[in-house]
Amino acid sequence: MKEKPEDIIVLQRFDTVIEANIARTKLDAYGIPCFLTEENLTNMTTPILSGGIRLHIFAEDAERAQQIVIGDKLGKSEEDGIISCPQCQSKKIIRNRSDTTHGKMTQAIVGFLLGLSKPYYCQNCGNEFGG
Repeated sequence: MKEKPEDIIVLQRFDTVIEANIARTKLDAYGIPCFLTEENLTNMTTPILSGGIRLHIFAEDAERAQQIVIGDKLGKSEEDGIISCPQCQSKKIIRNRSDTTHGKMTQAIVGFLLGLSKPYYCQNCGNEFGG
């Protein structure tokens, strides 16, 4: 079923309240309506058990919101400051690695189950690379 512009979707999941609130605050600053769920449950348990803190937005804002939130997760290189995909040369790269303890545990489990092991992911072609 195709999403309607007024549908509410989950843009991203976070391991910590701080990460989630930073993303929410950025979207608020750009005038994108959003809200968080599962904050208390995640604080009482773990992101693994709760599914993480969810950042919700309207479907019509998804592309712009993703650029704002994911833009902070771009990796840097020594040349021009941005890593490019070795397969397609795209600059749309996100890190597969988390810097939090819960994120590292989740990544280890998911990585083992799904085979995700490389630190960078190209949003353009889906290539995982780096080391």
